[in-house]
Amino acid sequence: MASFVILKTETLADAYTKRYFYNIDLETGKELNLKDLLGNDYKEIVDKEIYKKIEENSKEPGNKYFTKEEGGFTGIENEFQDFYINEEGKIVIVFEKYKIAPGSMGTQEFVIDKQIF
Repeated sequence: MASFVILKTETLADAYTKRYFYNIDLETGKELNLKDLLGNDYKEIVDKEIYKKIEENSKEPGNKYFTKEEGGFTGIENEFQDFYINEEGKIVIVFEKYKIAPGSMGTQEFVIDKQIF
């Protein structure tokens, strides 16, 4: 398996960066999604870990995530959520700046504590 990220940056009056994530099974050439890697319970696994890590991270000074009413995290939408596989073989779920927290907190990344290979 291999993961790679493509960064696209646009600068006009303000800078904007978008990341594109690709996770490929090198033997078959198939692009992998969360369901492929974590099974049918992928949403429960990922949501549980992210809720736990948001609660932990919120205890740090200056960290404030958006509430549900403010458009904060309410669970991943589907198996195509942005993610990559880190060097330790764990899935890292990614939310772009402003998606679940103020821009001052930057891009949010959550390591899912499950070894996938």
